[in-house]
Amino acid sequence: MKFESQRAKYFIPNGKQEEFIRLIGEHKENGHWIFLFSAANSTGKSAVGINVIANAIWGKQNEWFDYALFREDWPYPKKFWYISTQDTLKSFITGVDDRSTSEVGKWFPRGRYEVFKSGYEYYSRLVTDNGWDGAFKTFDQDPDQFEATKIGIAVFDEPPPESLFNAVLARLTMGGIILFVMTPLAESAWTLERLIEQPSKDVAVLHADIEIDNCRQHAKRGFLQHDQIQRIISQYDEDEVDARAHGQYTHIKNIIYRLDAIANRHNRPWTSFSQADYKIINVCDPHDSEPVALAWFAIDRWLNVYAIKEFPSEEEGFPPYNKIKLFRMSTPEVCHKIMRLETEAGWRPDQIVRVMDPNFGTQTKGSVGVPTWVHYAKCGREIGWPIVYFTNVNDSLEDGHRMVRDWLKDDGDGHSRFKIGENCTNMWYHMTHYAKDVRRGLAFDKHGPGERVQQKYKHFADLVRYLFMFLMAPPTMQREKTAKEKWDEQQAGITRPPPDWRIDW
Repeated sequence: MKFESQRAKYFIPNGKQEEFIRLIGEHKENGHWIFLFSAANSTGKSAVGINVIANAIWGKQNEWFDYALFREDWPYPKKFWYISTQDTLKSFITGVDDRSTSEVGKWFPRGRYEVFKSGYEYYSRLVTDNGWDGAFKTFDQDPDQFEATKIGIAVFDEPPPESLFNAVLARLTMGGIILFVMTPLAESAWTLERLIEQPSKDVAVLHADIEIDNCRQHAKRGFLQHDQIQRIISQYDEDEVDARAHGQYTHIKNIIYRLDAIANRHNRPWTSFSQADYKIINVCDPHDSEPVALAWFAIDRWLNVYAIKEFPSEEEGFPPYNKIKLFRMSTPEVCHKIMRLETEAGWRPDQIVRVMDPNFGTQTKGSVGVPTWVHYAKCGREIGWPIVYFTNVNDSLEDGHRMVRDWLKDDGDGHSRFKIGENCTNMWYHMTHYAKDVRRGLAFDKHGPGERVQQKYKHFADLVRYLFMFLMAPPTMQREKTAKEKWDEQQAGITRPPPDWRIDW
């Protein structure tokens, strides 16, 4: 019973956790106050974060925390914030009903604190018997919830948005420490640039590998069996194995865009964007060997842009785009889907602007004998729903990337001019994984330094690039249409507007 009620006294860290504790305990001597534990899954990162808090609140609980910081009275404000996702707090950190199964219930000494839900589904506040106050917050809470108080400890157990990190910094003006106990997935790209690649005495960084640092057979006080580790690693996505198995940022070093999970997200229903208040633009990236990629964007009169709907999507019963093995829908069926979705939103199709990949869109499809955009136009005409795409898009990668980055920027108040809907899961995933390959080996020897875009997560990122290039950099040169262009339009049964068409309120 004593063990169950005072587990913090019996906490035994693995070798990497021990090193993390030492860095924190000696932080006054070495000058660090931001500690980044870039750890693989299943290396005990949450457990060490919770135990650091327990030893700060109630003093040294065991020999592993035998440092002046924990032996003596805590020198900073006696208040902590633990910041994570709502699902993680509910299912793992604080719990919903049975507190004994949560990390807090497991490690904090029983009878020495009270927890409260305070209007949330999970326990969101904690008060101790010696004057400490703790709050468990989520990344999606209003920024106002991170103001107006001073704290002594902040713990992020997943990569936070950079804007949230900035807000938390302002709460440590009376001194304190910040702990990142996280796996470095795509959302953590800013931490690589800001905290790791720009060395500072303020920041201490540790990397933990699931095999090297937490295997019973090969690590110092590891607690996972080697065979189980190998089974876990075999199930990881190949693009995330560096992070999830090795705690490394390797897979995101060449990421093209840096998105902020608060500034660049919105949760408005896609059908709430009316054409009375927004211009609706539909962008299409058609393919032969892969599924079509479609997205709808809403633009207000101040040129704030919202990605509001995508297809294929999980909402429509599809797996993630890159896991679709066989896409059976024909172009006429895709056009029917476009009509159904736009009808559901109550949009007039003749007021929707449509943009298509300028490469594939102008290629003649062998099976139908006309360019792709013409085929879509003919299919739309057959069902009485105008689906006429512009293909006159500036396709410069360099210019397009620069333009998208301009729209992604945080304006300093946690807002951005481009936000992606939470229902647009493919777009968010592609935008946060879209990367470049840097030339190495024989390619470097032959061609010199350079890089090219990886294809795997390009499709929905391309939709965003085509959108902004069409909006802000359309071709302006007027010229006589070629005979081929005139024939294509005759086949489609339409006459398209001039190529310098722009959004104009």
